[in-house]
Amino acid sequence: MRPLVYAHLDADGITSARIATLSAIYKDATVQFTPPLSFGVRDIDPTGAKSLLCLDIGSTKETIEQLAEWSDTMQVILIDHHPTDVNLMKYQSPTFRIIHDVDNCTAGLTLNTMLTAGVVPEEKRCWAETWAIVGIYGDVAKDKLNANALLQELERTHPHLISQLGSKYSLWYLQAANVVANTLNAGRKYAFSTGAKIAYNSLVEAEQLGNPFALTQPLPLPLWSVYPNIVLLQELKRRFTAVEIPEATVYDLKHIAVAMFTSAFDMGAAVAKKTSRWLNKPVIAINDGILQGSYRLNGRGEGLDLNLLMQYTKLELVKLGFKETELTGGGHPSAVGGLIPAGDFGEVIQALGRASIAMVEGEADVSDGEEFI
Repeated sequence: MRPLVYAHLDADGITSARIATLSAIYKDATVQFTPPLSFGVRDIDPTGAKSLLCLDIGSTKETIEQLAEWSDTMQVILIDHHPTDVNLMKYQSPTFRIIHDVDNCTAGLTLNTMLTAGVVPEEKRCWAETWAIVGIYGDVAKDKLNANALLQELERTHPHLISQLGSKYSLWYLQAANVVANTLNAGRKYAFSTGAKIAYNSLVEAEQLGNPFALTQPLPLPLWSVYPNIVLLQELKRRFTAVEIPEATVYDLKHIAVAMFTSAFDMGAAVAKKTSRWLNKPVIAINDGILQGSYRLNGRGEGLDLNLLMQYTKLELVKLGFKETELTGGGHPSAVGGLIPAGDFGEVIQALGRASIAMVEGEADVSDGEEFI
């Protein structure tokens, strides 16, 4: 029996998984990633696993209750930083440990957890710290209080790496796993899993190369056959970053804006950021070209808690007849993503607008609603 590590399919989740597998406890673990555009544990079955470590998958009531149930028969650990209204202390037990901090990123929390437990061999500590740094920047979490404190601590031993990582550092800023997955074949069922495997293997190959910049620096031709995943990741990154941000039809509402566009690439975050800077308000970008029968939502912007906006919008859509079980998504106050069934786009805009007005003007009530993640 082997431990199972289950991680979110983004830069933070992938780097967290790599940090975990550098430890003595999870070095032989089976590693799986969430399906495309997904959080939670609805898509895994830990039967037969020695233990379960979940990384960056969200802390919704549904997720916590399922993990608590599994903890009756195995050791379960959840490390996460997504906002939640769940009373996590209520579920803590000797067999279910929850490590949660919204002011950090999961990679940083995973590093601290493994180092505190003393399970990272000294010869691997440098690489565990390296991927914690990459994860913090990849999650665009460097300005979070505890993430920044960890970076300042690591800067003493990794000044060269930190000096070359910035908010516009293209590979990780664009989320490495998503870059690979979208470029392989946006929307195909297994593209994201394949992309995650390539990105994960690339991190391992960078370690073998002994160079934390191997993922972004051109490799000499003789090394191409030795480190094929790194070369593939570089090429896919180059192709993906060459894709232009698509034009969107913008609906400027009272407190937010909605940007509708069609693209085979998951470009919602870029569209939302661009439109948010233009209008100086939060923007929800909706792409109807990723998955047939679904809208892909990405929200970016300051001044309104977008994670709560998603919760309120969910309740509004349920009132309009949308099935609650088909509304997925979540994230952070200034960055969210999700999927909803394709339907009357006008209804979606109205739901977003009503939810934002209710939030700002104090009319929203989600006392009977679950967290939208």
